Amino acid sequence: MQEEQNIYVGLMSGTSQDGVDIALTEIKSNNLKTIDAFTLCYPDEIRMLLKRLCQTNEKIYLKDIAEVEYSLGDFFSKAVLQLLDKHPNLRKRIRAIGTHGHTLYHLPKKPFPYSIQVGGAAILNARTGIKTVYDFRGADIANGGEGAPLVPAFHDWAFANTETEKIIVNIGGIANITILRNSGEILGFDTGPGNCLLDEWYEKNQGGKFDENGDYGASGFVNTKILSTMLDDEFFVRAPPKSTAREFFNIDYLYQKVGLQQIASCRPEDIQATLMALTATSITNSINKFTKNGQSEVYLCGGGVKNRGLTALLKKLLAPRSVKTTLVLGYEPDYIEAVAFSWLAYMRISELPVRVTTNPNFKQLILGSVCG
Repeated sequence: MQEEQNIYVGLMSGTSQDGVDIALTEIKSNNLKTIDAFTLCYPDEIRMLLKRLCQTNEKIYLKDIAEVEYSLGDFFSKAVLQLLDKHPNLRKRIRAIGTHGHTLYHLPKKPFPYSIQVGGAAILNARTGIKTVYDFRGADIANGGEGAPLVPAFHDWAFANTETEKIIVNIGGIANITILRNSGEILGFDTGPGNCLLDEWYEKNQGGKFDENGDYGASGFVNTKILSTMLDDEFFVRAPPKSTAREFFNIDYLYQKVGLQQIASCRPEDIQATLMALTATSITNSINKFTKNGQSEVYLCGGGVKNRGLTALLKKLLAPRSVKTTLVLGYEPDYIEAVAFSWLAYMRISELPVRVTTNPNFKQLILGSVCG
């Protein structure tokens, strides 16, 4: 008797540019079980290549795109093969891999809407022999949508119920929220910077990749004038659907928005504290604007959960709502997006439409291209 092929792999390389999250899941109709999940950090050569290619004013050649496409395809393949070595008995039951790839540039607005992800899907398929689903944003953007964020569709599938209103806050490089109303309505969009500005500022001033536990930010004081200046931006008042990326929220944006002189007059740790407040306040403002339910349950996920200063500030600003992590719901906060892309692969292979929150013209779309 042939074993049922109901195992999926999900890969997520986010705007933090630190590595790839990989998840192995078992999916049966309305039930998902995470079998394994881990992160493989990028070697310095890949991390620096991604960082350079994502700079807005960097001169980029076609060979650079080819190099990162191959490098990521090779790295992702090794990640999947490492996963398979851990679970050899499940190899024949894996139906597909869902890979987000890594976003180099995201600009879903006219006159030339597009979103570029690299990740070597063909290499991944060739090296593993497993059907690979990729380019999840393309169909949405082609039909007038933002192409991102895509995880609200999974949040809806995994967490929605008619009893309570849930809000899922995903804090990666960019932050996004999903509001799951008890009426069955769903709203999901990017709220602005998550960790991206925090990481860039910390690397520039402290030389590390990120502020461990948020201790550096907690040592500073919020500059309310700078915070107010940054919050006075068109993106924060724009109605959803909306998405953004590092091309917009980066350290150059900080200097242009606030001014070099004003930044230079502050202690670096005060800027770190102010950027942390920007992330927390923009998330809170978005939640308050689109839900008046003070009893909503808020669940955090993504790398930002590890920033204790950020999570403490969110709990303070979002009170009296309860604020917990998605671990309470049965999902590791670090791996929700990787799990989501395994689910998106399941939806595409099953030819099921995804309930999108990114498109003013469509409520459901078949997402993803298939290789293999």
